[in-house]
Amino acid sequence: MKRTAPVWDAAADPRFREGDPEVLERAFRHCGAVVRGLALRAVRDPDVADDVVQDVFVRAWTYRASFDPERAVLPAWIIGITRRVIADRARQLATDRSRTADLADHDPDAAVPGEDEVEAAVTRLMVRDVLATLPDPPLSFLHLAFYEDLTHRQIADRTGVPLGTVKSHLRRGLLDLRRRMEASREASGW
Repeated sequence: MKRTAPVWDAAADPRFREGDPEVLERAFRHCGAVVRGLALRAVRDPDVADDVVQDVFVRAWTYRASFDPERAVLPAWIIGITRRVIADRARQLATDRSRTADLADHDPDAAVPGEDEVEAAVTRLMVRDVLATLPDPPLSFLHLAFYEDLTHRQIADRTGVPLGTVKSHLRRGLLDLRRRMEASREASGW
C-alpha cells in the first residue's frame, strides 16, 4: 500500500503570518523533507541541500508578513520559496564551479536540476494540498475518478448518485481545483 503524506491543516496559516513559531515548526515537520529532497536532487550535495533547507525556512519566517493565507496554503508558499532558493544556489554553484580550476573537467550544468523534475514534484505537492481544501462532494468524486480510476458510470453506481449529477460535481470540482491551483501558484510565485 502506498503511503501518503498527511494533509496540511490550513487553519494554522493565519497564525504563521502573525508569528506563531509552533506553526513554523509544524510546517518544517510537514514539508522539510520535501524541501530537502528537492534541494538534494538539484545540488547533489547533502551539505548544500541542508543549507538550502535552512535558508528556505529562515526566509519563510523572515518574510512571513508577505504570506497571504487567503491566496495559498503555507506549504505551497514554502515550495515557491524553495524553487527560488534552489535556483539561486544552483546559479551560485555553477559560478563557483566555473571559477574553480580543479573542477574544469566537470559539466557545470550537471548539478542543475531538470526543470521538469522540480515542477512535477511541486505540482504534486500543490495538488495534494489544494485538493484537501475542496469541499465534498466534488472532493470525493474527484478522488474516485482520479485516484481509484473509476468511470463516471462506475462512480454513479458506487455512490447511488445520478450520472448527470456525478458529471456536474466532477466538472465543478475540476474548475474549483483549477481556480485554487492558479491562486496558489500566483501567491507562491510559481
